[in-house]
Amino acid sequence: MIVGSIAGALSTVGFRFIKPVLQKFRIHDSCGVSNLHGLPGLLAGIFGIILAIFPTYSLYTENLLGTCWNTYHRTYWGQFGYQAAALGVTIGIAVIGGLITGAILRLPLLNDPRPSAYYNDRAHWDVPDDFYQDVTTVTHVEHHALA
Repeated sequence: MIVGSIAGALSTVGFRFIKPVLQKFRIHDSCGVSNLHGLPGLLAGIFGIILAIFPTYSLYTENLLGTCWNTYHRTYWGQFGYQAAALGVTIGIAVIGGLITGAILRLPLLNDPRPSAYYNDRAHWDVPDDFYQDVTTVTHVEHHALA
């Protein structure tokens, strides 16, 4: 419960302070995925690495070795290494996947520079005729509020 509370606070701090820094580097995180999933996941991975050193301590049983490492002959430090490697591989896959996705989305075929196209789903979906009237009004009001 403590780790979850820290993860929630870290996610909130990420939205407030880290997202503006990412935007300065032109890193686009449309839904705050890095703050909502990335930072808490990184924290959980770090705690997993640290807690791998202490597998015999638990509030529920005297020894977790038989449950967690059944038939595996790993030392505490060996498990520490496996946890660290898993976190490293996970971060690597996330970064490489994000770079590939970003490169694909920057292709001229998929990148429309007109701001009016940002909220236009008509090319990809069947939408009602009156749908864009409301969206255009909201976008117009938000644009003038920001200027």
